[in-house]
Formats: sequence, structure tokens, C-alpha cells
Amino acid sequence: MAGTNNYQNNRAASVPLPHSKLGPYKGNYWGILEKDMKLLMKEASLTKLEEIILKYISRKSDLKALSRIKLDNLRKVFSTEMNLALVPFIAQLALQLPALFPSQGLEMLKRGEEKTVSLTRSQISCLVAHMFFCTIQENSDLAKTYRGHFTGDPAPTGPLTFVYWLKSVTGPTSIYLQSLVSYFREVQAMTEEKLNEVVSFQRLVCNDDKVWNPKGSTVNTVDIEVHFDGRIGDKEQVEIDFANKNVGFGTTGTQEELMLGTSPETCPIVLFNEVLEPHEAIAMVGAKKYGDFTGYGLRAAYAGPFNADWDWKNRKIIAIDAICGPRDQLGDMTMFRELRKAWVGFKAGEGECLSSGHWGCGAFGGDQDVKCLVQVMAASMAGVRRLDFYSFGDQKFYNKFRAAMRAAKGRDVGWMWEKIVQFRKRVPGSMSVLDYIAADHGQGAVKE
Repeated sequence: MAGTNNYQNNRAASVPLPHSKLGPYKGNYWGILEKDMKLLMKEASLTKLEEIILKYISRKSDLKALSRIKLDNLRKVFSTEMNLALVPFIAQLALQLPALFPSQGLEMLKRGEEKTVSLTRSQISCLVAHMFFCTIQENSDLAKTYRGHFTGDPAPTGPLTFVYWLKSVTGPTSIYLQSLVSYFREVQAMTEEKLNEVVSFQRLVCNDDKVWNPKGSTVNTVDIEVHFDGRIGDKEQVEIDFANKNVGFGTTGTQEELMLGTSPETCPIVLFNEVLEPHEAIAMVGAKKYGDFTGYGLRAAYAGPFNADWDWKNRKIIAIDAICGPRDQLGDMTMFRELRKAWVGFKAGEGECLSSGHWGCGAFGGDQDVKCLVQVMAASMAGVRRLDFYSFGDQKFYNKFRAAMRAAKGRDVGWMWEKIVQFRKRVPGSMSVLDYIAADHGQGAVKE
């Protein structure tokens, strides 16, 4: 079966699932779970649904307090007859676990190992159903060797289930739960052919110290279009996920959380993916986007289903995590780490058009003027066909970056790196590195 290994013969590479009787699922865990799902297929009341979900939440010690309160967002979204009518179908999906995963485990994407895990849409719908019912538990046995959401590694992009989507009524959690409802409704109508399509999750690893190094590079700078407004995901292109090192969906409305939270088929990444190392990235291919939204952060709001007619089988999301709280952002150590990280991700988009923006510049504290140059150099050396860069309405940055890219047009990456080296030797002043590069073309920031 795609995406699974024999857990008994390959314990080190697999994460046990609820029917395995291993790790947190020992004893009659599956028997009880099976009984609960069959009950929901017969009695799909909101009260019974909440009661069963709270039972599984209470098994995790740090969520026991949560299990004694109401799941307000669940109550809000599933208060309609149309949505509540989906519950028996979701329970039926969860019951397919033994048939879809006969090996009783999920292959792991381990640190340091370039590998792809492929899952059918049918398998993913089953896993997502379990995440909805909060029946997936952290595995403390695996925590002795591995680090990830599935071992209980603390991260804002967790946990393993949609518990916080169900509890809190906020703009972002409403987006995610409504997207999830749209997803299950579409799964219900999927043909056998559609259910057998594959979504892949690939860990990318770069152990080469030369391919991403800009010093003396004769590669021409990538063709770039700088957008004043708009956002990543507006166009049918490779989408760059400004990831946490624990890639995941979260609850607060960050760029990554909005991207993955509206694409439920990406969410099972938390079940089998280890934390990213500085020379690694993740590529996810085939996940459809189900929800649209306006705004960002806690101001984000649900805007209805996402109905674009894209080639969803080939949609590609590339997750790269920036340094959190970087120091000496133009220094070799920081620049080289970020160049290598961006290169290993962008290489998965070689020959394609990529959509990106202010990577690592929000809560992570990166300098916009520096991070955009890192991405231009990395995209160039990775062989990206075109980079669409979104300025998110920042007029000052938009003007500076466009001017710098005009100066860089027809130049190579080595030239751009040399301009950066020259700039950091200067006495600090009001001029930014983008202004410095633009000045080489005999122009400052272009005003429009």
C-alpha cells in the first residue's frame, strides 16, 4: 500500500497508527474507537459528536483542562443540518484505517534522508478524519530517537489534530474548519479514480557546499516580476510556504498556517515528518485548496470555498523555514544558511514559476531588503524560470526592490553578491542594500 511500511519489520522508520496496538494505542484503543465511530454513524448529534471528541482529547495530559469545556467552533460550524449530516461519512472514513493501512504505520520523513512518502487521496481522507476526531496521539516511545509533531515536539504549527480549530472561534480557525467541511463534502463525491490519485510529501536535502554559493557565480539573475499587491496562491504557480521548522497547519493565521489550513490534504504532514534541519526543505505535490480568505493573522476571515479550476494533481507547495531572530543578517554565516535553505527548496521548482514574498520577515524578524536578495540569488542558482515576488502592499519596499532588480537585469549572481559584500564594508547610514544595488544603475528607488 502506498505510503506505508511494515511497522513490525521496520520500527525505526514508521509511526504507528491507532489500529496498531503499539505506542499510545495499546490495549483496546482501536476497539473503543471503532465502537465510537459506529455510534456516530447511527447517532450524528452535535452533543454526541462533541462528547466523543472530548473523550480523545482528555487522553493527552496537557489537554485535559480543554476536555472539560465546550468546543465552541465545532458547535458553531456543525450547528447546521447540512454540515452535521457529514459526520456519519467522516466516521466511515475513519473506520477504513485497517483496510487502507494494513501495515499499521506511516513511513517517516526522517532528518538527513531525502525521501518521498506518497499517499492516495483515500488514505489522506482517512487520516484527516482521525485528525478531526482527535484520535491521533503523540508517541513518546519515538521521542527517544526522533523529533517532530508526532513525538510531541512543541511548536506553534501543531498539534497532531484539529483540536484548536474545534475549540476557538477566531477568524483563522473559522477559515480552517469551513475549509475542512468543504473538503469532506468533496471527498464524499469523489470517484474511485479521484480517490486513487496520489499526494506526495518529499524531504529535500542539500549536502553540497558549492551549488548554492553565490561567490563568483556566473549564473544570470532570474527573471523576476515584483507585485505591489496580491498574494502567493493567486496564480497557478509553485507556492513558497514560509514554514516553521516543524512544518504544519497551526491556528493563528500566519502565511504557512493559512496556506496549509485551507488545503487539508497537506495537514497529515505533521503525523510523520521530523523537524527540518538547516539544509532541508519539504515539497508537497497534489493537495487542493478548499477555502478562500481575506486578511492576514487574527484579522483573516473566511471568504467562501476556493473554486479555481487548477491542475490540482500537480500543485506544488515548497516549505522552507527561515532563521528565527537572525543576527548580522548580511554576514556570511546568516546569508549562507539562508541561501542554502532557499536553494534546496527552490531546486524542487527548477524550470517552473515560483510565487514568494517576505519570507521570514514577520514574527521571525528577518530584514525584507536582505531576504528578497537571498531569494533572488537562490532562485537563480536553482534554475527557477521566473520568480513572482509579492510585496503585500508595501509601497516603499516595492519601489526599492523594483529599482534594484532593474539594475541587476542581465547581471549574474556573482555581481549581486559582490555588491552585497561592498555594501557591508560601508559605514552604516540611511541607504539600504537595495538602494545601493539600484544606484549602480544610476537610479534610486523608482516612484510610481
